[in-house]
Amino acid sequence: MKFKGQKISFKIFIFLFIVLLIVGSYIHAEITSDIPNDLPEVTIKYQGEKVSSTHGEYAWLINFSKDQPRTGNSYLVGPSYYIGKNLSSFEAKANDEINIIFEKAPPEIILTRWNVGDSENETSEKIEAYKKMNTIKLPDQKGEYIYEVRGKWSDTNFTVTVFRTIVK
Repeated sequence: MKFKGQKISFKIFIFLFIVLLIVGSYIHAEITSDIPNDLPEVTIKYQGEKVSSTHGEYAWLINFSKDQPRTGNSYLVGPSYYIGKNLSSFEAKANDEINIIFEKAPPEIILTRWNVGDSENETSEKIEAYKKMNTIKLPDQKGEYIYEVRGKWSDTNFTVTVFRTIVK
């Protein structure tokens, strides 16, 4: 003889088991993935203070499961040089360091620098990745510079942050 309460308890058990399975799968995917689910924030600091910066282009696509299509968003804009021309700059000393702080560290970071007034000639370099905080050294020559910091997790997951500085 079965009681009504046993049937309800079994249904509640099955429901909770399914919910825990779904939540556990999501947490496992978060922990084991190198790519964050959301577009990570990038903070630029000089002498411990956050400086003015803005998003350049970005693309962020994710899979919720292997069988589902990718979803996400993107923001495609013109060259970072022209974005930087519209930013306010901050003053810094030659050879000082700037900290680039990623919410979640990308495997590849590409730093591009332009002299203000010369959008054609740029210098690019890869900097050590897989670190949340990276340090770059400002040039020893006085001048006004625009920087692009490109964090790349994959071909479809990247973000660009742009800032402008005057080296004194």
